Amino acid sequence: MNPAYLFSFVLLLAIFPNGFHSQNIELISTTCSKTSFNDYCMKILNGSRAFNLTDIAEIVLKTARLHALRAEEDLKTLHGKDSKTWETCFFSYKDVVQSMMDAVTDVEAKRYENVIPKAKTAIKAATNCSTSYKGKLAPIAGVNQELIITCKIAIPIVEKLNRNPSQKLSANS
Repeated sequence: MNPAYLFSFVLLLAIFPNGFHSQNIELISTTCSKTSFNDYCMKILNGSRAFNLTDIAEIVLKTARLHALRAEEDLKTLHGKDSKTWETCFFSYKDVVQSMMDAVTDVEAKRYENVIPKAKTAIKAATNCSTSYKGKLAPIAGVNQELIITCKIAIPIVEKLNRNPSQKLSANS
């Protein structure tokens, strides 16, 4: 092998992973700092391969979907324990998992304006479930809170994408 090619290959390996990783951390840090839940946002995106705001929005919404799925599963195990309250939670969450899947698809298709109402509906479902316990701690309070926070992280990111759909590479502005 030609030493010049070998040197070029080694140089590319040395520069680009570090350059991309550095850009990734800066983008994530800048984006998360503009949300109300910087630490939680950083926790979600830690180690992710998000190279632009679209990637970040997708990761956050997929995380929200996982929280909704976990809430739905937890509700299934609670069936029959407090039927009226359970019903309120179950029907509040009825379409949230699918809605979060649709939100990810909307981001991929650059239909950002469709995402925000879905995230707000998920927040409302989690809030309705929590408040249905009337002063008592909901059995799924933790996952409700995680869903609310994750959606509140997603909303400003998607709003930014909606304002400037061509802005894929920078969290600045």
